[in-house]
Amino acid sequence: WSDAPAESTFSFQRSGTLSPIELGEPPQFEVSAPAIAAELPTGEGKDHYDLGVVYSEMKLWDAAIAEFENASRDPSIRRQAVIGLANCYSQTNDAMQAVKLLEQETALAGPEEETQDELKYHLGILHEQMGNGDEALKCYQQVTPGSHFAEEVVRRMRSLRGNSE
Repeated sequence: WSDAPAESTFSFQRSGTLSPIELGEPPQFEVSAPAIAAELPTGEGKDHYDLGVVYSEMKLWDAAIAEFENASRDPSIRRQAVIGLANCYSQTNDAMQAVKLLEQETALAGPEEETQDELKYHLGILHEQMGNGDEALKCYQQVTPGSHFAEEVVRRMRSLRGNSE
């Protein structure tokens, strides 16, 4: 390689105009808005949800959050994924993010009693854990009597009110 010439033998042809970079102007880039994650087809979020559960049981919160976020893109498992996601945020001391997620999901969810009952129940638990007894009671009072959560809600309400009945 010692026989190689000291100067490059390559030549470049230049067009008659200078690029913005050569002119000293900042380059112009088109930056698209962040794409909203597309919905997953129904049923395809289950594996992500299951992984989220496993990671949360292992207390691998970042990994669990990522999986629950992916799972929440599947309409058939969205509610459960958002509840799992809220639990992860609660466990990582970001209770306000957890409350925000559950409140948003409550507003977006349909009027079905079972859906609203489950979300209000979990929102109540979160408020209770944060020491917001009045807010927890408001959430618990919105759970339909006779629902799957009713018995536990009554117990929690009694505890919050100081009744040991």
